[in-house]
Amino acid sequence: MTPSNGRLVLLDLPARQKVNSISSTAETATASVTGQVIRGIGWVSLNNEALAKLIETAAGVVVRKGAEKVAWCIEACKADDVKEFSGGGWQISRIQVSVLE
Repeated sequence: MTPSNGRLVLLDLPARQKVNSISSTAETATASVTGQVIRGIGWVSLNNEALAKLIETAAGVVVRKGAEKVAWCIEACKADDVKEFSGGGWQISRIQVSVLE
């Protein structure tokens, strides 16, 4: 991924594993909760298992990609070769993540 300054930032293996772990956890939790909500609302529950699984998977993947982006940006800001010095310390700008529908 290339930050706004045009330089390529590569993460080391432990940082990539941490990003993957965070995003996998977010995906699993979201898919699990979505599945329980879809199947367990009572009389309005979705009885089409294939459609329920599709919705569950889509929600999990969307959350995984968002969490992956946020975790990657946080880890990239910690990388040794990404240093923006401003005054007396580090300058970390806001990170905006949005989901387009």
